[in-house]
Amino acid sequence: MGRIDINLPDSLENKLRMEIGRRMGAKRGNFTEAIIEAIDMWLAEGKAKEK
Repeated sequence: MGRIDINLPDSLENKLRMEIGRRMGAKRGNFTEAIIEAIDMWLAEGKAKEK
């Protein structure tokens, strides 16, 4: 598994963490799962636009 480090503005990170907590709960690993889901959706959207 790869590792990617990113820098987010504090306000965006806080919004993201709050939304992850609301949707998925505060369980360990939910942040990673949400990011994976978001990247998968973004990639799928790009493929759909190519067609």
